[in-house]
Amino acid sequence: MSDTKPMTLYRAIAIAEGFGEGIEASAEMQQQAWQFLIDHGDAWKLQGWFGRTARALIEQGICTEPTPAPATTAERRTTERRTATAA
Repeated sequence: MSDTKPMTLYRAIAIAEGFGEGIEASAEMQQQAWQFLIDHGDAWKLQGWFGRTARALIEQGICTEPTPAPATTAERRTTERRTATAA
């Protein structure tokens, strides 16, 4: 059965640490929780264990490096202006 609850920071931490609803989380849910923590940068903002575990999961190929969020239109325009003035 597929889990349709949205991932939140609290839920990802619960699954990663194995408390609350994370006690019986599947391997797939654990991977999704860790990927959420990595993608949002929280793995490196929490206590050291999270960052070390996240790095190990990336190195083992279980999770991937965070992908940068797509630039907003305003960010693209600012970059374009800077590039145009530098030329």
